[in-house]
Amino acid sequence: MKTKHILLFAVLGLSFFGLTSFATYKQSLVLNEVRVQDTNSVKGDFDGHEEYGYNFIVVNGDGDERTLTFQKVDEAVLNTFDLESQALVGKSFEVFYTVDYETVLDENGDEEGLETKTITALKAL
Repeated sequence: MKTKHILLFAVLGLSFFGLTSFATYKQSLVLNEVRVQDTNSVKGDFDGHEEYGYNFIVVNGDGDERTLTFQKVDEAVLNTFDLESQALVGKSFEVFYTVDYETVLDENGDEEGLETKTITALKAL
């Protein structure tokens, strides 16, 4: 009976250390990967396209306006809406988007977090 208890504790101990080392290994891999967040949505007025992205004016819960810039747009959205022309500036949309987070090294060798917002769908309001 004593041997069974010792064997049981040994197996449980090895399982615990094996699983915690796997979790640590997996966590270290995530630092170098791009992580994608679920799809978000926001309502705003299109404010035009610049070389750094597509701008929408949104109003937060306090009634303050701010510019939200999206760095990328899915090709299907661009086929439906010509966001590079001035014709849609001032029009209201519901914007569906994802956010990609990536950790990179800057010129000093320090880790820096990059955020890229991609428009996945637009709905004219």
